[in-house]
Amino acid sequence: MVQNMLTKSIISVLPNTIANPSEDKTAARDKLMRDKANEFEAVFIGQFLKNAGLEKAFGEEAGHFGQFLIEEFSERIAESGGFGVADQVYEQLKRQDLNSVEATVSESDEEK
Repeated sequence: MVQNMLTKSIISVLPNTIANPSEDKTAARDKLMRDKANEFEAVFIGQFLKNAGLEKAFGEEAGHFGQFLIEEFSERIAESGGFGVADQVYEQLKRQDLNSVEATVSESDEEK
């Protein structure tokens, strides 16, 4: 009985990867999709800023430094919420992921 209680208490403090690996995989997958969506928005904002003429505002002398500033600005804007593009991309990625999982499940059901 004491051993059983000890085991339960250890399992309760262990990370979800051991207690429930499928939940951890889902959380990791969601984080990856969110990160990629944020990266996409940062690139999108960077292109927007370049096309808006921000690169020219730094002058030709800035060269690569101007490009670095635009990249940094776009990442900061995206991290602070951006234009909402990352949210839309993330939701689309989740739908596509769900559809691919459902297709895999239905294919395996058909094989039986």
